[in-house]
Amino acid sequence: MLSRCGLLHSAYGFFSNLSVRNIMTWNEMIAGYGLHSSSEDVMKLFRSLLCFGSKPDEFTYPAVLSAFQQAHDSRNHEQIHACILKHGFASCQFVSTSLIKVKATLGSVHGSLKVIEDTGKMDLVSWGVTISAFLKHGLNDEALYLFTLFRDECTQEPDEFILATILNACANAALIGQCRCIHSLVVRAGYSKHFCVASALVDAYAKCGDVTAAESVFTDVSLVTNDTILYNTMLTAYANHGLIHQVLRLYREMEELQLAPTPATFVAVISACSHLGQVEEGKLLFSSMLFAHGVHPTRANYSCLVDLLARKGLVSEAKDVIEAMPFQPWPAVWRSLMNGCRIHGNKELGVLAAEQILRMAPSSDGTYVSLSNAYAGDGEWQSAEETRRMMAENQVQKVQAYSSVEI
Repeated sequence: MLSRCGLLHSAYGFFSNLSVRNIMTWNEMIAGYGLHSSSEDVMKLFRSLLCFGSKPDEFTYPAVLSAFQQAHDSRNHEQIHACILKHGFASCQFVSTSLIKVKATLGSVHGSLKVIEDTGKMDLVSWGVTISAFLKHGLNDEALYLFTLFRDECTQEPDEFILATILNACANAALIGQCRCIHSLVVRAGYSKHFCVASALVDAYAKCGDVTAAESVFTDVSLVTNDTILYNTMLTAYANHGLIHQVLRLYREMEELQLAPTPATFVAVISACSHLGQVEEGKLLFSSMLFAHGVHPTRANYSCLVDLLARKGLVSEAKDVIEAMPFQPWPAVWRSLMNGCRIHGNKELGVLAAEQILRMAPSSDGTYVSLSNAYAGDGEWQSAEETRRMMAENQVQKVQAYSSVEI
């Protein structure tokens, strides 16, 4: 209790005075140190456990590995892996799942697959956690491969967690063919009306470019269940595809159904107002977040408000919003202001915004180019040349754009 609350000194004092230390007390100490101390301290505790003659159990190793995962400790986790093999816990799914999560965090695909091989037969939970761990740490292709492995080796149908996870992988890679295959599995497994899976399906189809399929899934599920996450996913899909009027229509539908909006709801709706030039409505929506719905605006919401004002040429008001935010400004929000200034010809504020961006992101090639162009457009050739020289001195090169297609 004391260790998990962060009172490590008191916890260790109490622990040291125990006449008998069983594995449960060791596990509690290790878990507490894992939450509130370094991975090295956790490793010292684990070594002490072995020195005192205690035997680790299936709860000891996950506690130790969790600390290594948080610390991205690649050295100590290999020692623990050796202990797991030595003490016969390689086939324990609780332990092996924790080990896979650490290896996925460290980007060790081969190591993760080796653990799966050593484990033997994994249950649905272990497969789901493993696929999710790969996806969470950017190993998208590997997550898709692991799902294929799961289909080959597991006799059970995937559950809603696995299906939603692999649909996220399809969305990230914009694999429309794979998405349709997973959709058929969803229907066969009986999860087509499950809001979590349906939300993942809507998101995947939308990111693959098939907003009609996304809309079809949404319509089918919304007849059965009304869920804010599902509506937010469809709102975002409409917004990303430029279907602005559909965004506003769906938001009004949410209001009629009395669904509680979230910050993500307002990101989509205020962005829609921005593209339609409906400044007053966008400002009212932003104000309603806290006062009408009790939703605290996030950085993304402030970005939308600044973009709304800057697009309409209200750059001074946009600057006031940036300066009044409860967060430190970040490059993207200054970039919205800079773009608004460029469009509406406010060089003074545009230069200020560009300088702020370069202070925070000195390798921003587009900002150097925009700043140089702003000077050149105003006939300040010396300042334009100086900006280009700074770009060269900082070894910043304009990154070439490219596109790709799935064949």
